[in-house]
Amino acid sequence: MAKKHPKIPPQPKIPMISSMTQRQVDQIKELQWELKERQLEALNLYQPMPAQIPIHACRSSEILVIGGNRSGKSLSTFVEDARAVCGKDPHGKYPEKDGVLVIVGKDWKHIGLVVYPMLFKKGAFKIIKDQVTKEWRVYNPTTDVDRRKEAQPAPPLIPRRLVKSTSWVLKSAQYIQQCVLHTGWTIYFFSSEGEPVQGFSADRVHVDEDINNENWIPELQARLVDRRGVFTWSAMPHSTNNALLGLKERAEEQEALLGEASNIRLFKLRFLDNQSLEDNEKKKSLERWAAVGPDVLRQRAEGDFIIDSVLMYPTFDMSIHGYDRAALENGQVPPFWTRYAVIDPGHSVTAVLFAAVPPTDDMVLLYDQLYIRQCNAQIFGEEFEKKARDHQFHAFIIDAHGGRIRDIGSGRLPRSSTPSNWSAGVSAAR
Repeated sequence: MAKKHPKIPPQPKIPMISSMTQRQVDQIKELQWELKERQLEALNLYQPMPAQIPIHACRSSEILVIGGNRSGKSLSTFVEDARAVCGKDPHGKYPEKDGVLVIVGKDWKHIGLVVYPMLFKKGAFKIIKDQVTKEWRVYNPTTDVDRRKEAQPAPPLIPRRLVKSTSWVLKSAQYIQQCVLHTGWTIYFFSSEGEPVQGFSADRVHVDEDINNENWIPELQARLVDRRGVFTWSAMPHSTNNALLGLKERAEEQEALLGEASNIRLFKLRFLDNQSLEDNEKKKSLERWAAVGPDVLRQRAEGDFIIDSVLMYPTFDMSIHGYDRAALENGQVPPFWTRYAVIDPGHSVTAVLFAAVPPTDDMVLLYDQLYIRQCNAQIFGEEFEKKARDHQFHAFIIDAHGGRIRDIGSGRLPRSSTPSNWSAGVSAAR
């Protein structure tokens, strides 16, 4: 008995052939409907906006997609996920079968509320039936404004027919843990609240929005080496940790030198460039964000990092607290000034602030710094020596807890990686 399809138009009539049984006729009808349903799958209907096209075509090993609210960053990156696991990437960046995709969200709520619906539920974008061709296509709020009520949610990015099995952390909340597809691909879902998972290899890693533990990033990047996989991070520009900002800076530096041949690429999407949003809705959102403040407007509409306007000391002003380097001899701190170095050791970032006090004892001049990412004791010692050579320091001040943590590679202590007068300096600082 043929299956019923109540939401699909009436079945086409197939002329009975004397040599065919009723079962064979029903099977042909089922094949016709299966073909029609596959044509209506979301990946076949999806049309990227102009700003999204280079994201899909990019062959760099690390891709950052930064944008404000509703800029299209999540849709483009989740479409990449679906194309990979369904074996439908038009650019051939991923294996068609037996791959591994890892998706990391801020927490399990993010997995349940954002990640799962984007991949496995209807509505990643809207579709409408074209009046000329009578075929389904992407809904355009500009040209289809009079037909708004006819628009429907697109089918799931990952069709149900391809899902072989799923496992859950909490099914009622859509906290999905793993999904195995008939293509042989496996999708693993993780919350960044936990410790980074080790010991696996992946063909694609997708970090969506903010994370709680920035140690996930170097661990995920390491998981891609064996398979030459692709690392993607889609997020609104935030500054809750240094990981996203560090990748952004590295991407800008490499692109300035190598252009599109860079191993890491940065794509920035703007809220106003999203063609799937109606102009009236865009205007309302801009008014709301502007009412909160210019920083919120820049972040959510333009996709800008706003760390340039965030001050730890809001009253700080270079015209008041700054010091003209031209007032120093040859622009350098005189040798008879008393020098200090304040060190905050760490693997992700080691920071050093160099200060000097003149004989008049009327100010503290902060004249130099070190900011070293992925630092160990050996690197710290070498970089510190370049700054400290030929100078006498009155004291070295260090975060004592960080100074007692041994480097994994060399086993050395950060506080023992500086010049020979380190111990005396620490004692004096205490």
